[in-house]
Amino acid sequence: MLPIDRSVIKNYHEKLLGVLLMAAPFLGLAQNKTNFEIKGKLDSIDVPMVYIVHSQGFKQIIDSAEVTNHAYRLKGYLEVGQPTVLMTYNMRTTKQIQPDGIALLFLSPGTSMVTHTKKFHDITISGPAGYNDYKTLTATAKPYEDKNQALKTKAYELLKQKDTITANNVYAKQYAFEQGFMDKIYGGFIKQHPKSPVAFFALQKLAGTGHSIDGQKLKPYFDMLPSNIKASEDGQQFNKRITDAITFNTKGAIGSLATDFTLLDTAGHAVKLSDFKGKYVLLDLWASWCSPCRADNPHLVAAYNTYHKKGFEILSVSLDTRQREKAWHNAINHDHLTAWAHVADLDHETNSVVTLYGVSGIPQNFLIAPDGKIIARSLRDGDLEKQLSKILNN
Repeated sequence: MLPIDRSVIKNYHEKLLGVLLMAAPFLGLAQNKTNFEIKGKLDSIDVPMVYIVHSQGFKQIIDSAEVTNHAYRLKGYLEVGQPTVLMTYNMRTTKQIQPDGIALLFLSPGTSMVTHTKKFHDITISGPAGYNDYKTLTATAKPYEDKNQALKTKAYELLKQKDTITANNVYAKQYAFEQGFMDKIYGGFIKQHPKSPVAFFALQKLAGTGHSIDGQKLKPYFDMLPSNIKASEDGQQFNKRITDAITFNTKGAIGSLATDFTLLDTAGHAVKLSDFKGKYVLLDLWASWCSPCRADNPHLVAAYNTYHKKGFEILSVSLDTRQREKAWHNAINHDHLTAWAHVADLDHETNSVVTLYGVSGIPQNFLIAPDGKIIARSLRDGDLEKQLSKILNN
């Protein structure tokens, strides 16, 4: 049986309860296409419904099945094997998902036979390949994951006590430990089992959950995967993340010559990045719908007001599309950003500058010197003013 990670269970209590309540009217809707089936058997367990939660691209899919004579059947579609949550929950009588009511498994296309014994989370599985590899990998990784989390918790507690020096030392130790065991456990698994359905899951774990990934390190692992996984929607999205990360650390790297582009401003006039050559210019990527971007806008205003007369300019590139053109204009006015140039790629879902510089998330920015070279990037929370102070106050 697959061991249940209690930290995962704890997180699912509230999150999945909320998801279920919000999605309740839509549960059980038929899939447009199916390629997996779960035939479940509940030995001596009385529950009214079973729910399944898995991912399809960036979407979370939730479906349900009624339990009849201690059996249920779930069908759906997925392109690649992935960790999946089965749960039981009576919306009318229960106000919290219980640990015993959640089972974690690795699901692949095909028919899986799932038997729940004694408790709902006690499962045995037969069917498509992947489950045993997943069970082995997660069991191997667990002591490392636990130690890594303990280091994070220790550093966080030290920060709460305002012991920043010791906290930073612990964070440095934690980061080095994390990089080491991730390469050893997840990277090692991919090298040893590149054709396993679990290899793509291992690659996602190796990449981490943040926007910033090491594309150069991950690309050789991605290239090892089976062609059907690389060609899947999830595979293509992941490959784009790798490509963007490589671009960000080449074309968008500090010391690189900023790549020129032309976009239209709010009045429909063409504006080139090269129009600003000879000045310090911040290439700022944002959007009207991006809360962190909007929160950082006062720093841009302060920097512009302080350093514009000393040769500083801003070129803001919005990721808003034609549908949100009015919201883009309103945000510029509301945030008092009218003093500098604003451009957008309104008629394309993917902004051309995002692709050009390999940007994986906003807010993002690049500080470009008069000679056209990038000298800083990812400046947030007053970092821009500090950087300009060093450059323009000397």
